[in-house]
Amino acid sequence: MPVSVAAGAYPHAQKICIQKLEQLSLDSCIECGLCDAACPSEIPLTRTFAAAKSQINLADAEVANARRAEVRFELKQSRSVELHARVANRPTNTDKDQLLASLREQP
Repeated sequence: MPVSVAAGAYPHAQKICIQKLEQLSLDSCIECGLCDAACPSEIPLTRTFAAAKSQINLADAEVANARRAEVRFELKQSRSVELHARVANRPTNTDKDQLLASLREQP
């Protein structure tokens, strides 16, 4: 009689290191279910593999999101530095007054 297993019934599978999961080449599993039928212990391997693949995908998504956040932060920092440089280099009121005075003096 097959064992009915709810999602998440194997918490030990969730605690496995992502690097170890990637070494298992689970991406080549097409989740056909033949390993479930062949397993003498009636372990739901397909569900376990699917859960592991989703963990890998989530970890990859987290890494991608972190990288995007890092890029956004670096762009914001560079814009901030550029803005501060422009503000520091813009003419003061005295410079403007001198320029206006010199323009008025010219015939």
